[in-house]
Amino acid sequence: MQKKNDERVRIVKLEEIDVSVDEILDEFIQIAEGQLGGDLKKMLEPLKKAIREKKVGGLVAYSDQPLGMVVYAQRGGNGRVNFIHVLSSYQDEELFTMLITRAVTELKKGGVTRIVSEPFVAGDDKPVRKTFEELGFCVLERMVMSRTLAEKLPEPVVPPEYELVEWDDKYVGEVSEVIHDANLAGVDQLIYPEFKTVEGTSRMVQGVRGGAAGPFNEKASVLAFSGSFLSGVILFTQHSPEEGFIAEMAVARAHQGKGVGKALLTKSLSIAREQGAKAVTLGVTKENVPAVKLYCSLGFTAKQQLSAYIWED
Repeated sequence: MQKKNDERVRIVKLEEIDVSVDEILDEFIQIAEGQLGGDLKKMLEPLKKAIREKKVGGLVAYSDQPLGMVVYAQRGGNGRVNFIHVLSSYQDEELFTMLITRAVTELKKGGVTRIVSEPFVAGDDKPVRKTFEELGFCVLERMVMSRTLAEKLPEPVVPPEYELVEWDDKYVGEVSEVIHDANLAGVDQLIYPEFKTVEGTSRMVQGVRGGAAGPFNEKASVLAFSGSFLSGVILFTQHSPEEGFIAEMAVARAHQGKGVGKALLTKSLSIAREQGAKAVTLGVTKENVPAVKLYCSLGFTAKQQLSAYIWED
């Protein structure tokens, strides 16, 4: 293990380093796949490519070789710390602290007034949590939940006056409005400030549609209508051909509590199963109790505990 206070360890910006950091990403994938499953190698390939092409912001803890890395991004006044990993042979609290503290400093220097980090930490997350808390971040607990699709699901019970249809790009505007409405004053706005405006939500939807969360599955992305009005939506992507991922699920507030969400989710899971998916995962904030209850009622169980860290000026 690298000794603490070793003066040879320095923090270098990603764009200033000429050696490969693939070892850090490869070890992260090796450890994380055992905890999360899914084709993480394929999912992280865009990050590898962006790092090689110097298209992302990041920092590397470096001695004779790269020891750890943090990747961050900024959009306007919002900053996000997306990835943190230190090689297991060098892990200690100091390297995590050095990387995270410097990343937060760089984002603040860039003029952000809000920073969010929702990292999956391969291994012990205590040093990460401790550092964020010492830097004044508040913490929200989240879960990765999953469900197998071994057995056929019952037909969805669609409430009267509602209709379920497959995805159609012409409804992107209405989808953004529904997701924005569903999250007004909700806890997830703290983690995803995009939800605060229709414009920000639209960028998120376009990102998911464009593959930001894995290949978009139009068939399993289901819309709920009440007459001619869109009332609910599921955005479904693929972590791999056999593992689906629910990137977003929302029901407009005026239509909540009527069984629309359960009908959407049942329909989406049934379609994914018919396509050959063996399992589906999703992320949820523990404080979003109605969502957690819905997922549990349809057989989802907690697979991994996560923390979201939030700082606001």
